[in-house]
Amino acid sequence: MWLLVVQEADNALTDAKISTKAGYFLVGDQLQLEKCPLSGASLSDNANKLHLHDLMEMTESRAEEVDRMLKATELIVGETRAASWQRVIRGVVNSGLRMGELMELSWDIPQTIQATWQPGRLPVLWFPAHTQKNKRTQEIPLCPWLEDLLLETPPELRTGWVFNPESIQGLRGRRGPARLSADRVGKIITKIGQRAGVIVDQGNPRTGSPVKYASLHDLRRTFAQRLADSNLEPKLVQRLMRHADIR
Repeated sequence: MWLLVVQEADNALTDAKISTKAGYFLVGDQLQLEKCPLSGASLSDNANKLHLHDLMEMTESRAEEVDRMLKATELIVGETRAASWQRVIRGVVNSGLRMGELMELSWDIPQTIQATWQPGRLPVLWFPAHTQKNKRTQEIPLCPWLEDLLLETPPELRTGWVFNPESIQGLRGRRGPARLSADRVGKIITKIGQRAGVIVDQGNPRTGSPVKYASLHDLRRTFAQRLADSNLEPKLVQRLMRHADIR
């Protein structure tokens, strides 16, 4: 396994080697690699040795805001549905995927976005051409934050959609759709951000600009900031975020 961050770092991992150019930790068998698989940076004996918890941990304020949203989820979607929605929030924060992409991530459904593990290769996230603006198939490194989240699912349950938030129509006595649209999921996440009181823009009373609460887009920016805080090169952040340019 290769790791970018461990939220509760284990002392056994404190000697993991790191490519200072890419910000990627290599543990286990990958310590034998001569170059960082993402940046190509040398992983010689002089490579820095840093504690996992110190390099890429979310800043305390951002972690607290995400935690508030996770706790407020039940108040919006109900106790029985909360886990499926909390998984969506964690999915965005740990992957940086757009909501349409997150909802297209599956374990085994043909022509959907999928994480793949192959012998002798680092895990990747595979995007079929029809999910891409440029209509080209793409592979990017599977961010270890997302990998850890995926591996929480027992092997026997790894089938169908990875993220499948339950409809809240039942809270109003109505029957909901079999699967929610990405747009609908986004609107409910915004309600969760508002209930959690996570403000991302104070607004301007003089211009009539309203207070803005955390949305899915803001959760995605949290992922980008975590990458930036790790001192990854802008081009590497661009690749993981799949932006057209580094701005």
